[in-house]
Amino acid sequence: MKVEKIFGIGDFEIGDMEFELINFFESDEAFVEGTVMLKRARKVGAVAKQEMIKVLLAKEDILDEMKDFDIVCAGTIKCIGKKIKVIPYLHNHCGSWVTGLGGVNYDWHSRARLLRVRN
Repeated sequence: MKVEKIFGIGDFEIGDMEFELINFFESDEAFVEGTVMLKRARKVGAVAKQEMIKVLLAKEDILDEMKDFDIVCAGTIKCIGKKIKVIPYLHNHCGSWVTGLGGVNYDWHSRARLLRVRN
């Protein structure tokens, strides 16, 4: 697996916190199952918690530069019901940022990027 940062838009700061977006897809992948994404997230230390979504939403002007990506907080896994595990993420829909939950056992599109907190 080759993990690449998105240079130019992937590094950003909010207050005294530094963030980066990580592309976890291999060059021939258009979709990756959530279980694979989580393994790759742990490998590169991109395990931001869901609480980071609130930090990001407070600075939508920064987020606008990343509107082509879904920003995944792979450090939080929730359960819906007894068996469905999901991961929170941010998605830009028609110019507005919304939170979503993506399935651990389902495929994630190549627009997904892992959020890593550097400090």
